[in-house]
Amino acid sequence: METISIPGAEIYYDRTFLPADEATKLFDVLQAKCAWERRRTSFKSAVPRDEAYYGDPGTSYTYSRREYRPLAWTPELLVLKARVEDATPAAAYTNLRLPKLSYTLFCAISIETEMTA
Repeated sequence: METISIPGAEIYYDRTFLPADEATKLFDVLQAKCAWERRRTSFKSAVPRDEAYYGDPGTSYTYSRREYRPLAWTPELLVLKARVEDATPAAAYTNLRLPKLSYTLFCAISIETEMTA
């Protein structure tokens, strides 16, 4: 696993976390099963991606003055979540002074679309 340090954060990257065939299958399943939405910003302009927000009951996520309440985890997301938690080094929590708790998952997918006038 590679650690990439950036100001105010650390990224833990594992190129082999999901084999390519498994990643493709998971992508296809999540693209089909997740409740993707095309949202608007607080300024009413279109966000250029589809988004879906999943998490534990009682949690929320605020971004750009909007609060997102999570949908219940899908079985596929629960499996992926457990794998990510198992693979995340303890340093990821201690370096940032965070407790190792369950968390929510904000999924975004960018799909190229042809813009029409």
